[in-house]
Amino acid sequence: FLSLASSILNFITTSMLKSRNNFIRNYLSVSLTEQHMATLASIIKDVDKDVKGSSDEEFASALYLFNHTLVTSDLPSPALQNTLLQQLGVAPFSEGPWPLYINPQSLSVLSRVLLIWQHKASLQGDPDVPECITIWER
Repeated sequence: FLSLASSILNFITTSMLKSRNNFIRNYLSVSLTEQHMATLASIIKDVDKDVKGSSDEEFASALYLFNHTLVTSDLPSPALQNTLLQQLGVAPFSEGPWPLYINPQSLSVLSRVLLIWQHKASLQGDPDVPECITIWER
């Protein structure tokens, strides 16, 4: 099953997320929901818990590429990005102490989202990103 799931993730990544067709990109953009982000976060957490064996590594690699392409494609809205971070337990504006350990895939998603937010802010001439500052304050 993991091999099939890896193939599906690779197909979605290469044929849909990396597509230059505006219809496909618009369809994906309006189709993504909070439930999708919650499910994705759950999968990321499961993969972070136990990566063992070659088939699990293949799936983890496909998931990593999918996450990278999804976040950097700018398809999910900032609200959906924040939902994903909240579900992963690494949202900058969450209450409470910062986790002492963040799993690799979760940290990867957080870093990509923060870099995108920082890049967007710098394009608008704003050097400070409140989300980045909040992380340091927590």
